[in-house]
Amino acid sequence: MTATSRQRAVREDHLRNHERLLEAAITLFDEEGPTAPLHRIAKRAGVSEASLYRHFSGRDELVYRVYDRHATMLEEIAVDAFEQHAAEAAAVRLEQLCTALITTMVRHPSYTALTLWVLRTHPPRAIGEAFVNAVRALAQSCRDEGALATDITPGDIIALTVMVASTAPLQPLMGDGSWHRLLEIGLRGFTPQAARAAEPTGAEHVN
Repeated sequence: MTATSRQRAVREDHLRNHERLLEAAITLFDEEGPTAPLHRIAKRAGVSEASLYRHFSGRDELVYRVYDRHATMLEEIAVDAFEQHAAEAAAVRLEQLCTALITTMVRHPSYTALTLWVLRTHPPRAIGEAFVNAVRALAQSCRDEGALATDITPGDIIALTVMVASTAPLQPLMGDGSWHRLLEIGLRGFTPQAARAAEPTGAEHVN
């Protein structure tokens, strides 16, 4: 084996172990949250704990890398959803977007906890430009079609998906398909009709 081939083999082994550690962390964080023991993550990945620290400086970096993996995946799923439903009405595309994002977050219940952890330990992560542009364009299309109140922002739409996804652990108490119903209620509250219904009446302006 030449020096070049040995170096290539070492790099490939490093990349494989890095990916194994991330996949193990994703699984254990989903099962136990971001405080899952690092030595168990290393064991599940089939590497030593010392090897884990060669890939990540500590828990904060590992949590960030898992969070970044999830956030990137959500952005890609959103862009795919826009493309797949491009010919449909904006309101339908909005529901499809929210459903795709929530379904993914429900599959990874650690997402909210990871996000909160990262907000305490790292500067804000830059959001993908394609994702931002797609959500903005969809929001404007919904306004143009009369399906979205003028004061609802793209940030409100994303916040709704996160809030609905966070109810997943309560589903056994609330009944099957509860998050679908909560999404429907939330989107209904974003409509111009709901905004008009929420406007104060003349009597409410009286001091």
